[in-house]
Amino acid sequence: MFNDAESFLQESMDRHKALKTFRARVAWNLTFNYEGTWQGSDPTPRTIVYAAPNRFRIQHGDARLNHLYLCDGKSYQLIMTGFQIPGEQKDVPTSLATSDLVDSHPHFGGSFLYALFGGRENLPLLLGKKNPGTVRFEADSVVEGEPCKTVVFGGGTYYKERRVWISVKDGLVRQVEGSDDPKPLGPEALEENRKQLREIKANPAWKHMTPAQQATLTKRFTKTMTPAARTVETLSELVVNQPIADNEFTVEVSPEAAARNKAEAERLSRGIVQKLGDPAPAFRATVLADGRPLNLAELKGKVVLIDLWATWCGPCVRGLPETLALQKAYERKGVVVLAVSDEDKATVTGFLKANKKLAGLNAVLSPDASKSFGVRAIPTVVVVGRDSKIAAAFVGLQSPQTLRAALDKALAAR
Repeated sequence: MFNDAESFLQESMDRHKALKTFRARVAWNLTFNYEGTWQGSDPTPRTIVYAAPNRFRIQHGDARLNHLYLCDGKSYQLIMTGFQIPGEQKDVPTSLATSDLVDSHPHFGGSFLYALFGGRENLPLLLGKKNPGTVRFEADSVVEGEPCKTVVFGGGTYYKERRVWISVKDGLVRQVEGSDDPKPLGPEALEENRKQLREIKANPAWKHMTPAQQATLTKRFTKTMTPAARTVETLSELVVNQPIADNEFTVEVSPEAAARNKAEAERLSRGIVQKLGDPAPAFRATVLADGRPLNLAELKGKVVLIDLWATWCGPCVRGLPETLALQKAYERKGVVVLAVSDEDKATVTGFLKANKKLAGLNAVLSPDASKSFGVRAIPTVVVVGRDSKIAAAFVGLQSPQTLRAALDKALAAR
């Protein structure tokens, strides 16, 4: 019926948009290619419950830890049910297809699958800007008993290439896949690998291994590149256009549980281990432009914005133009803006040369800044006040208004 892959994909997107409700189970799997063999752990379960346009319940994970995203159309929240921690309220999206989950990593319940529910007008968002390439067909396949056509296109934030398997019977997606090529390891990762190899060799079991086993371990922990990676989300038990009760989009967290975990929830929202008002930790750093060492203590008396980022992090890269804009706008007010990466000089230099729009960015290299702040995810932005204490901290890509407000508040403090 369709000879053109892009037209087939658009038709599928329109069918997803036309759905009044959608329910499915998902098995998500992350695998890495070691020595030509794909290896990974058991699939992580996920459930999707959706009522157009913007009510959804996405639960991702197992009994130990899972992320529960709830939007009843009026409020939107994340609850990490493994810890019973109510997260901060999120901005209510106009639809699932435009929610923050579209651009979140599937490890946390995100998926580019959700973009399909926006219809064909959402195609640019689905294709992304990273190697969009040509939309094309690959060999037909069968997924969960459903004959499917395979459509391939370029990657978004996290992938070089993506695939969707679309049922030829109802036009709905049964499986999605994102894959990426190997990337250079940063200095921190290389040192961690060397440390692990030293510990393995110090273990008495090392002497009892065969030379082949020792060679395999040595090779694995002396690699300078990450392995190729692939994520696969397989859908099953689809139910569409059936009534869904309102209470499926809400959950009650007891006041006791909320109070007990408030401090932890605040820490997670900051993305660092320190509390607001704590002294900013020291860390080793070098200014990329001239190689001079940088000591945070030398900047006491100035407001400092520290943007912790990496070249491989899509949200980080998208936020760098705003970091540069803040640098230019606030330098005359005495604010120092530092774009801090733990990667090596060659990696960061090559990235900035390839991104001319970032010319002038005050890039800084630091192997231990993220460790000093206890960062779990990037981008993380920390604002340090004139008193060298932490004035604000944010994890994830923030709006320009949020960062400017934090700087203005720090400048106004005495």
